[in-house]
Amino acid sequence: MDTTKQEGSVRNSHESVPSEETASTGSNDDSTEPVTTENRQGLLKVLTKAIGLDVTAITLPVTLNEPASFLMRLCEQIQYSDLLDKASQCEESTERLLYVSIFAASVFAVAERIGKPFNPLLGETFEYVDEKRSNLRCISEQVSHHPPIGAIHAENDNFMFWTSQQLKTKFTGNSLDCHSLGSSNVYLKKTNEHFRWHGLQTTVHNIIVGKVWLDHYGEMEVTNKLNGDKAKLDFYQMWMVQ
Repeated sequence: MDTTKQEGSVRNSHESVPSEETASTGSNDDSTEPVTTENRQGLLKVLTKAIGLDVTAITLPVTLNEPASFLMRLCEQIQYSDLLDKASQCEESTERLLYVSIFAASVFAVAERIGKPFNPLLGETFEYVDEKRSNLRCISEQVSHHPPIGAIHAENDNFMFWTSQQLKTKFTGNSLDCHSLGSSNVYLKKTNEHFRWHGLQTTVHNIIVGKVWLDHYGEMEVTNKLNGDKAKLDFYQMWMVQ
């Protein structure tokens, strides 16, 4: 459910109120300017004194942004919600755990774009509705500004999904280490099962020099809180695979 191509209806609680970053550009153009050498040089000036620090509170050049907000990116996590629909129809608990675990991994399939989303206003909401997907409804909200925390709740006839995310970052020179704090949860209505897991570590490589790319790695453990069953997913760093 890439929110730049979605078919369901959407509503943003602050559509008429531009964020600080948008207001500074004086433009609402939906096109995304490529990350050029000049843009990277401007970024280098900003990040020179930020090595080893959390950069979430630093104002970055607007040319690094994509035409989407952080709340929209949160809703993209349910792009493959049909996996949860299939899980709710399975008879065996191990099969349900399998489908939920695949859904947990699918969240990172939509986390490959390198553009930075715009920061929402405190209390801003984004809503996505698609009745064709078993009456799917999703709403996300910016619940804290400092530190920035976003929350999402999605639900249809078969499941509920909710999570809250606070991003902790550390700039290391030519890369950015990111870690999402908080847990993700799925509740299957038919079986009354609650599943929970935590996110992975992400590194954005070659921010200043080289081709920018993302690497998601770490261990993810999906737990069925009803019967204690667990599925462990290991994501290896690219240099280890190569």
